Amino acid sequence: MRSERSIDVGSPPELVFAVLSDPARIGDWSTLFTAGDGTRRLDDGGHVALRWRWHGSDEIVDATVEFGQHPFVVRYEGKADDGTRFELRECIAPAATGARVDVVVDLEPPPGALNGHNLQRALDRDVENMSARIYALLERSRAQPTSGRRGDLLPRRPRVEPTVIQSTAAVHGHPLHPMLVPFPIAFLVATLVADGLFTATDSLFLAQTARWLSIAGVVTGVLAAFAGATDFFTKRAIRAIGWAWVHAIGNLIAVALSACNFALRVDDPAAAVHPWGLVLSAVVVSIVAVTWWLGGELAYRHHVGVIGPVSDHPLDAPGVEAGRR
Repeated sequence: MRSERSIDVGSPPELVFAVLSDPARIGDWSTLFTAGDGTRRLDDGGHVALRWRWHGSDEIVDATVEFGQHPFVVRYEGKADDGTRFELRECIAPAATGARVDVVVDLEPPPGALNGHNLQRALDRDVENMSARIYALLERSRAQPTSGRRGDLLPRRPRVEPTVIQSTAAVHGHPLHPMLVPFPIAFLVATLVADGLFTATDSLFLAQTARWLSIAGVVTGVLAAFAGATDFFTKRAIRAIGWAWVHAIGNLIAVALSACNFALRVDDPAAAVHPWGLVLSAVVVSIVAVTWWLGGELAYRHHVGVIGPVSDHPLDAPGVEAGRR
């Protein structure tokens, strides 16, 4: 399977080549892999250790790297432990305003891999996100080349801070979704605890407490979901992240099941606990645990909702050609 994107940047081809061939900057633009520990330089035709992180994988792979200067090309090729083969090419050509970068990824899933359509969609999202990262990095790295040799084209510079995807639902830059999320999590976990204690004691007070905790979880969950949905549907860069879809859908399922859980308890909170009230509480907490972890990953790895100096993500701005060839 293949995915392609093209971007136009204001930097000259020599600078683009220098940035994309610098091992210290791989983690700033690549969504598929980063430089492995100990990688200090990249040699044309040599082998390089890459940390392969795609579709749940996290391993060190031995890859081949190739460079070309007429025209400028950066190419990585390797094979993961599960049999996945990948080739990434970045072709850099002069353009009217600077340079045009064609990002091409060929990926061959392991034998017997299922859900080829889903894998293609995941690859398309990764390549689109990668193109956005390249665009942002190059816009920040404009500088005059110092010579014609690859290693000297760009002076050594501090590591570029990753692009921040700021929240739409925010107050003075502070995102609302992570501020609201702890409330439904606390109420839904407390509902499960109350159900468990009622099972052990048959206390009517605990059954009534679980009923009110469940409705509090639904109400605060809807508020948190509204803030999260505002960010999700107004930020294309967020929708380009595969795990953001899992996070959003999982939270919607948790809110829906919580509403069903409360509906069971309206007439007789004690009778509703066995068995479905307790089961639904456990299922909801399990889902919330996963989506809560994914929310942290989105903030940590993709800088979603992080307060930073960047006003917007390049994927939501002009300059990235999102169409497939």
